[in-house]
Formats: sequence, C-alpha cells, structure tokens
Amino acid sequence: MPPRCRSYANVSAFVHASEDEARVKAAILRILPAGIAERLEFICIRMDGHHGNPILELKSSIAEKEDADKILLKILYELSSLDETLLDGELPNHLDERNWFFLRLDKQQAFQGHISVGYNDIISIAFRLNSKPESLRELRNTLENVVGNGESV
Repeated sequence: MPPRCRSYANVSAFVHASEDEARVKAAILRILPAGIAERLEFICIRMDGHHGNPILELKSSIAEKEDADKILLKILYELSSLDETLLDGELPNHLDERNWFFLRLDKQQAFQGHISVGYNDIISIAFRLNSKPESLRELRNTLENVVGNGESV
C-alpha cells in the first residue's frame, strides 16, 4: 500500500441554512493566492443542526507544502496591524503540541476580499509547521525565506 499523503493545511467552513453554498466557497477561495484557489477541491458533509436545520460543512486539504506556505504568508501579509497584534499576543493559544497553527478568519470579510480574524461566522484554517514560532514576525520571516527559496516551513 502506498504511503498516505499528509496534509499541511486544512480549511473548513459551515454553510448554514440561511447561507448560499457558492458564496461560502467564494469566501474561502478569496483568502487563497491565485493559482491555488483554482485547484482546491471541497468535501461536503451534510448534517442537521440542533433544531433540525440543515448544515453543510465544506472541507479541503492542501497537501502541497509549498501551497500551504504561500497561503499562510498571504494571510499574514493581509492581516491588519490590530489583528496581527492580537494574534501575536495569543500565539500560544493558536499552536498545539504537534505544531498545528490554528486560525479563525471572518467569513463575511473574506467574501468581501479582506482577511481578518473572526470570532463567530468563521473560516477555520490550520497549518502544519515544522516548529513553534515565538512570534508572528518570526513565522512571517521564515515563510518569506522559504517561499523565496522553494523550501518548506
């Protein structure tokens, strides 16, 4: 049996009954760099909410490490200085013991083409890192060097 492909980034969002699936997909795709968005394929998981309302979860994995690096770098570049400061101060809360870096981005802002930290109606995205960065600046600097050299973080 061939080895399983390991994901280096996972993205997901819920589509509630009041939302349009195509618009939620568009919001996700707008946070991705051109070229990567066109290749993304979604898995759709249908479920029922607490009151029986239909909910759809859109999920996708990015198996190419270079693509994941480019996505994360784009997100870090486009965060506002306030979001960057808040996220930097909470960095340990966004990293787990296996070096997964978890972000929650505002779905409505993403649909409008803006990347911002979200709290309620979100796009979840997780990145597998090789090590734990001490700050967002360190992570961004590492990504800049790696993406420019074609290496992986």
